[in-house]
Amino acid sequence: MKPTWIALYTRGNSYLYWRDFNRAQLGVADLEQAMKMQKADKQRSYHVRGYISLGDGYWKMDDVAKGEVYLAGRPEAVPG
Repeated sequence: MKPTWIALYTRGNSYLYWRDFNRAQLGVADLEQAMKMQKADKQRSYHVRGYISLGDGYWKMDDVAKGEVYLAGRPEAVPG
């Protein structure tokens, strides 16, 4: 089965916010894949959720600079 944006976003977001998971790295990995898909797709209103979740994920991994860039909606400015 081919991965979809909604599946990657949902799993990635779940990894970030479910208390017992402590799997922010896995969540960010899924969200990064979802972000690649949304960049190749027509822009949709719900895609903003990918930016917000990635920002939160990087913040949870103590990469505040990268998190702020995604929360500002400017992933092209991500350092490194």
